[in-house]
Amino acid sequence: MNNSNRGNKKSIGTTILILVVGLVYLAAKPKLEKWLGTELPGGNNNRAAVQEDAPTPDLTANSTNSGSAAESKPSAGTSDTSQNGQQVLTRVGRDFKSREGLVYRAGSNGQGHDHVLLHAKDNLSKPAHGVFDDKSQVFALVDEAYKKIKSGSRDVQTSKQGSKTAYTVKMGRRVGYKGGRSGKQQGQPKLTRIKLILVEGNRVITAYPY
Repeated sequence: MNNSNRGNKKSIGTTILILVVGLVYLAAKPKLEKWLGTELPGGNNNRAAVQEDAPTPDLTANSTNSGSAAESKPSAGTSDTSQNGQQVLTRVGRDFKSREGLVYRAGSNGQGHDHVLLHAKDNLSKPAHGVFDDKSQVFALVDEAYKKIKSGSRDVQTSKQGSKTAYTVKMGRRVGYKGGRSGKQQGQPKLTRIKLILVEGNRVITAYPY
């Protein structure tokens, strides 16, 4: 009888020991995998499959090699790049290039790519500020205006400002509204033209509803 009790106690002790060792192993498993550089058995082995099924954010604009001429789609979080699901801008080295051939220099002291995006929202610190109605269509609209410029359309007025060329393009429909302090006082009237300022022929300084 005593032998039976001792056997039961030994079996229970062994089971508890196995459970404790198992819990310690599971707790230490991530560090062991990182140290060994391989996946160990046990735990959630379906993690990789779940990650593969999850949507992958588009980060190719930030992963382009510096100085490379290869083109890749910019990050959707960085800029507006599409119209009706079609790509509008591609990355070329440090710049963005539109389908119509405009070149935007990203992060160039508030000019080009970054400066145009400042007009995707109102700015009440300015006396007047042209604001695009639809942020998702900003670069597509600017391309549409540039296409009119290239075609010699009568909807385009041109003026020189030193090394810069300013174009005022009638779009034939509402593209934004007048913001800033004066725009707010006037009830944010609609704007139907786009002002596009270029240098070196096709390099964008800025563009905004006008």
